[in-house]
Amino acid sequence: MGAIMRLMRCSFAGGALGLVAGLALTSPASALATLDDVQIAGTPQVGSTLTAVIGGTVDPLIVEYKWCHQGDRPGKCAQGGPIGSGPVYVPVAADVGYPLLVKASATIDTFTIEVMSPPTAPVTDAPIDAPIDPPTDPPTDPPTDPPTDPPTNPPTNPADKTSTSDDTAPAPTFASVGATPASGVLGGSESVAESGAPLRFLKPFPIVRIRGSVAARGAFISLLQVTASRTVSVQVRCEGSSCPIRRRSSTAGRIRALERYLAAGTRITIRVRRPGYVGKYVRIVIRAGAPPSRRDACVVPGSSRAVSCPPA
Repeated sequence: MGAIMRLMRCSFAGGALGLVAGLALTSPASALATLDDVQIAGTPQVGSTLTAVIGGTVDPLIVEYKWCHQGDRPGKCAQGGPIGSGPVYVPVAADVGYPLLVKASATIDTFTIEVMSPPTAPVTDAPIDAPIDPPTDPPTDPPTDPPTDPPTNPPTNPADKTSTSDDTAPAPTFASVGATPASGVLGGSESVAESGAPLRFLKPFPIVRIRGSVAARGAFISLLQVTASRTVSVQVRCEGSSCPIRRRSSTAGRIRALERYLAAGTRITIRVRRPGYVGKYVRIVIRAGAPPSRRDACVVPGSSRAVSCPPA
């Protein structure tokens, strides 16, 4: 009986040693290999380098990366497949207006681990090195030779002066530039009243540019810019639940606060004015699945109402 017990004790000890040896052979590799998360480092801007930074102890050589546009659901890629692979990605013009995601995946032992990064901010255009249409100072002296013989037969049909314009480009991206009085553009149903004094227009006449991409429930605005003389006042009003600002008054330039995602139904009104001069009026309405609608008109001295622009 004693011999049998000694034999059982030896067998149990040998099995335990074999189990410990097996664990020693398999556990270190598993303990060292992890893939916890992935983050995107860099500025989401055309031409700027973005880098996927993983958290964990996986050998970087065995990690696979897939870059994509964020879809309508947070954390999910948009349809159309990946836009890049590898740990580094440089945004291009087609990425403007879209937040970016990167998915990292690695095989550890027999298991595949996948992690998705948080989205970046919407990709923006590369910086503008020089102002578009550089503004010039308006004339300091009003015209000295007003017409002495006003027309004796004013137009009998004011509606002939009025037309409408919707300067938008087809989806999925859009860009529009407001026209000037000299080109005959007009916006509303109300005309500028005829008066004995000549009308003075801002020179150069303000230009409002908008560019971006269409989304299912709104639009990503990548550029909203007013180009005009430094002496004007730019009054901006935003109406809607996604507006980051309600009212703002500033000088000409980019309206960066509104260069972002805006939900359908958002209304942006821009008035560019200087006392004593005919100024610019633009109203933009964000739409779902379509480029924003736009109305261009004028504002006359002493009034903030939009009126049709007369020929300059």
